[in-house]
Amino acid sequence: QQEQQQQGAPCLASPALESAWLALEFLGALERGVVHACEGIYSRQLLPAPVMAFFATNRKVCEGWFTRVRHLTLRLASLCGDHHAAVYHGWRRLADLRSDFKPLLAQLAPAAEPPVQHQHQHQHTSGQQQQQQQ
Repeated sequence: QQEQQQQGAPCLASPALESAWLALEFLGALERGVVHACEGIYSRQLLPAPVMAFFATNRKVCEGWFTRVRHLTLRLASLCGDHHAAVYHGWRRLADLRSDFKPLLAQLAPAAEPPVQHQHQHQHTSGQQQQQQQ
């Protein structure tokens, strides 16, 4: 436990909290590894072409999975008292929600209304017509 505290782990009083923290650390490392693999860089070395092709092809699938578990990683971070991870996962969750709702919000935006004629112009036209009739 002393080694975990030196690595930045919060003080965990129970085995359940320690397991939660380890799961959170694993998911964070997995996400970083997937992002690096999708970009083709891992440990400052280029990855083999088949690996790069696999992750480039499946990037959306991996991002979708992390999006689906983001609320769980946020809860784990809060439970463990890992405030930095909670802020990170909360921020990512908000970004995921924003991108999910962007098309919906665009559909709900009111359509452009045709320009309304000013009342003054209409009255002026009516006044001219009345003068012509007299």
